[in-house]
Amino acid sequence: MKFHLPEYAANQKNASAIVCPNQNGPAVILTKADFKSEQAFAFWKSVSDEIYRAWEKEVRREKANTVSLNLIPESAAALPAVEREMIERLDAKEAEQKRRDSFERLRSALTETQFRRLCLYASENRTAREISEHEGVSPSAVAKSIRQAMRKIAALSVR
Repeated sequence: MKFHLPEYAANQKNASAIVCPNQNGPAVILTKADFKSEQAFAFWKSVSDEIYRAWEKEVRREKANTVSLNLIPESAAALPAVEREMIERLDAKEAEQKRRDSFERLRSALTETQFRRLCLYASENRTAREISEHEGVSPSAVAKSIRQAMRKIAALSVR
């Protein structure tokens, strides 16, 4: 259960009552009259005081070990230029390696003919008719080859 400062203060100030947090509304206040004996009240009062003290200690520890990001100058969080450049180079190398790996996966999944036709179709914007005239085959054969290549690529990206 979450404790709140007003409850803690009320519990601490009033030696003849126990202030209990209540999730459904205002705090519940228990007095000696709510207990069978003075000893029972004293026991539960000491328990509640200890719980509140532990909570206050935790709150203070958290506040002492927490720094607002608004208090840190932006320059303190910035990486030196050399380190920033090194990270950018590593990121660029990783991105290039990923492109190479993807290209190799693509190339190995397709036949030479499919790969060549797909490259002409996708990167050089050639039509199936233009490719077929260049290769001396029918446009339908080229279109079928490109469709099959695209299906293989789609199947690779699903994996």
